[in-house]
Amino acid sequence: MGWFIGGFILLVIMVVSLVTKKEHLEDVHEDVSQALEEKKEWHEQKHQTYGEVMQRKEDLIAEVHESIQDEEKRQHLDTIINEWAEMKITSFHNKRSWLRQPKTDDE
Repeated sequence: MGWFIGGFILLVIMVVSLVTKKEHLEDVHEDVSQALEEKKEWHEQKHQTYGEVMQRKEDLIAEVHESIQDEEKRQHLDTIINEWAEMKITSFHNKRSWLRQPKTDDE
């Protein structure tokens, strides 16, 4: 009778171990697929040069000034467009500097 209880306990431990490993593997697979998706999205992003961003910024501001008569709204949209351009340029520079000079352990 003692070997039966011992065998049953061993069987329960094995089943719990397998279930736990399966859940862990599912988590790992999910993490890997999320990382691959983010990498794919990053590669699909349109990378614009400084000149392209500035040209797009000028085009957008011209369009706003032509189509919106309310000065307050125009100024608000100008601010948004300028901030967008700055973020785009900063993002581009940050990505390039990271690729050229990865962080070291000292940083």
